[in-house]
Amino acid sequence: MSRRRTAQPGFEVAGAYAFSHRGLSIWHLIPWLWPWCLAVAVGGLGAGLHMLWGRSLASAPWAAVGICLVTVGLTALAYRAGQARGPLIRAGAALAVAVAGVWLLWALLVAPWRHPVLDVWIALALAGPIAANVLRGLRGQGQDSDGGEWGELRDKLKIPGARLSSVKRVGEHTVTAKLKAGPGQTAEDLVAAVPRIASVAGTPAGGARGIPNPDHAGEVSLTLVTRDLLRDPIPWRGLSAPGTSILDHPIRGGVRESGDDLGLWLPADERTGRSAQHVLITGQTGSGKSVFGRVFLAEVLSRSDVQVWLADCVKGRQFTGPFIDRVHRLATSEKDVEAMIGELPAIIAKRADELGARGFDNWQPGCGMPYWVVHVEEAAVAIARSRAIVTAMQTGRSAGLTVVLSQQRVTHTSMPVDARQQAGTVLQFGCRKGDERHALRAETLEAGAAPQNWGNSRPGMVYAETPGSAPEQWSAPARIEMATAAEISAALGVGQPEPEPDEPQMDETLQLPPEFTPAEARQMLRSALSVLHRDGRVVVRPRDLADVRESVLKSPAWLTGELGRLVEEGILVVRERGVYAWGADVSALSPAGARS
Repeated sequence: MSRRRTAQPGFEVAGAYAFSHRGLSIWHLIPWLWPWCLAVAVGGLGAGLHMLWGRSLASAPWAAVGICLVTVGLTALAYRAGQARGPLIRAGAALAVAVAGVWLLWALLVAPWRHPVLDVWIALALAGPIAANVLRGLRGQGQDSDGGEWGELRDKLKIPGARLSSVKRVGEHTVTAKLKAGPGQTAEDLVAAVPRIASVAGTPAGGARGIPNPDHAGEVSLTLVTRDLLRDPIPWRGLSAPGTSILDHPIRGGVRESGDDLGLWLPADERTGRSAQHVLITGQTGSGKSVFGRVFLAEVLSRSDVQVWLADCVKGRQFTGPFIDRVHRLATSEKDVEAMIGELPAIIAKRADELGARGFDNWQPGCGMPYWVVHVEEAAVAIARSRAIVTAMQTGRSAGLTVVLSQQRVTHTSMPVDARQQAGTVLQFGCRKGDERHALRAETLEAGAAPQNWGNSRPGMVYAETPGSAPEQWSAPARIEMATAAEISAALGVGQPEPEPDEPQMDETLQLPPEFTPAEARQMLRSALSVLHRDGRVVVRPRDLADVRESVLKSPAWLTGELGRLVEEGILVVRERGVYAWGADVSALSPAGARS
């Protein structure tokens, strides 16, 4: 409780609340009135000094000596105390003390109510407060970098010369500002000072963040949060958009620190230029991954145009219970999970071929097939050495596939490096120190993300890198909504719409026939190559097509012969032994090119 009572004074010290817009009150007028009060006090002090000692020839000299010594000492003190301020303010403060001391000496000896002593006091009593208030007004009350007490803090924070500007409040508990580097400083120096700023400001742990401005190497966007809105668990609000297309609304999983929804976009959207996303969920045991997985799957299954494959060979019905009768395919043994993943590349190729034949570059509602989500819980058991998962993630996005991998740690021993690189959306729950570096981007960590501070002590707290949202939100914590298995089951029991009768339908699982004619096998190979070409692969090796070869039950010699046939057709060229590049007639790989 003591921290919360001192949070706002801390922000006053940092200059944040002093810069924010507040209602007018007597407390806000005091800084403007005190120069006038001080001028009146000096006049009264001069009259008192004269009455006490100025009219006595015995005491007046000693009083004059005392006034001189005090004036010299206070002038030196004012100059010394103003070293954190600008030179104008520093010199002005020292001069004001010296002038006041000289006038007091004059008033002691002559009497302040006589001319010209009274005239000089009137002139100084008007000019001094006006000058002080002009300087205060020019500092801007929050618009200038040295407003408030910021100037006194820069040296303590080891960023001398840094300037604070554009301070404003965002909501009730958040203050933002621009922090600009001084001479010889960089944005990295400012980011390094953010923890010290947080300590001075009295923010909650993780409540201060500095994000470098990509357009200015010496500027940082500073965010200070006065109150932790995510302190308590957040109950589940239910399904966000049941019965709608998965392209129209994001998957809602929780609440961000700002109060905005934590939303995940899965399909590509050609209108906004957003690409389809694979999702990585990671965090230590007890951090909230499984709870989020249930909410995520409930959201996905409530949409009108999605099919879901679910795999969990560790927790079994403890996780999959609410979805057993809802998902389109379920694998609960290690053998079944490996078989499911092994089938993905061939089905992706078939989906890509069907979409291309219908004139779609990416999956869209109404394309004739459902969007496809493959969720692998406790994924490390099944994918640690899986080449099929890498191929699926590299080639599946344009075919309307999102792969969701949930596991405790992300290292090269628990996940192929190429698979990690394909996961554009990352949710990092609390973890052990060091594990955060394997999942979150360096920019997110440098901006203040610190999931290692939670461990599993705050279940549901998460940092979410979610394309489609502002990148500066990625370093801000969020908290997922907590739902029980019973709540999920009840929500999924209603509101499941039927497909539109006039929409062309395809088999939801798109299973392949058990045998292939030579022409069908050759077409599968060409479709897989077409997907690799569209995804920007520069070279192709036989091992990149091993999953397709195994799916059509062909030998390595068959694959080598077919690649040689494509070289003869000009679709491929041999770069070196076992390495092929795209040839001049690569456009013939497309369905239209193949027919022509």
